[in-house]
Amino acid sequence: MTLATATLRRIFSATESGELEPVSDTIRSFLDHMMYIPPTSDDSRREKLVCALEEHMYLWGVLPASNGLFIHQTCKHSAAMAELSYHLHDFDTQLQIAKFTWFMIYIDDLASNMPSVLQDFQMKLLRRETPDHPVLHYFAGHLLDMYNFWDGLAANGITTAALEFITGCALEIHTEIRKIKLDSSSASWPYFLRARTGVAPAYAFMIFRAVTSNMSQYIQVIPDVCLFIDLTNDVLSFYKEELAGETGNYIHNRAGVTGKPPTHVLAEVAAEALAAHDRVTVSLHACQSQGLDAWMTFVHGYLAFHLTQDRYKLKDLLC
Repeated sequence: MTLATATLRRIFSATESGELEPVSDTIRSFLDHMMYIPPTSDDSRREKLVCALEEHMYLWGVLPASNGLFIHQTCKHSAAMAELSYHLHDFDTQLQIAKFTWFMIYIDDLASNMPSVLQDFQMKLLRRETPDHPVLHYFAGHLLDMYNFWDGLAANGITTAALEFITGCALEIHTEIRKIKLDSSSASWPYFLRARTGVAPAYAFMIFRAVTSNMSQYIQVIPDVCLFIDLTNDVLSFYKEELAGETGNYIHNRAGVTGKPPTHVLAEVAAEALAAHDRVTVSLHACQSQGLDAWMTFVHGYLAFHLTQDRYKLKDLLC
């Protein structure tokens, strides 16, 4: 029996006995399995990243015309993601990742305000026309800039994931699609949508730049890295989404097609994320890849990002 399977059984046992609150128990067991230790953080560098991001907001004309508090908060979240999860990267690369994360948060949070703009984004890109939203105009330029930081294949992976993200957001808010009744015949649909909105390949390819440009040292683990990124976010976002009454997420969609309670699906997803993590770690260790340090830095930084940012409200749950 794998460690991930053992963790899953322990969660189900506690949940069914009523001894522990299901969501907090799943998350605590998840973190225990990961042997989570708060990572090193450079607060001074993070503040510089926030300032640099806000300077870009002014240059783009976003900050004066928008809610200043929202912009400041998204800049803080984006800087934290870059500095914690990519701690080994140089400042300029961290800033590039922070900008990318800011675009992801902005589009994800405000997608419902611009459905037609999202649907038309890729068409306008191919026609070499200006997107119908200033933020998306600068986002297009940001994607092109990826080729100044990563080699061609890695940059391709980052940009195509970003384009899939736009499509996923457009699908997620589409009025008719939201009305679809899910059942067992739609078993593949939840992860199809999740894989697009997760933009995981982008963050996966970003991990290894600090230690190697040799893709053969890490390409074999990219699918499991993506799985870990997507599913870990689902586990650690579930609490805040429950508080907000959100039911269109992966956990609830998967519950809809399997007929299982969402808390049961949450435990399954946590175990699947742990299994993916273990496979990546074993694979990188076996080939003595330089990528192992970068992977472990990312993992604990990614966990810390969710645990320390007010956006996820986990301090309230786990205190």
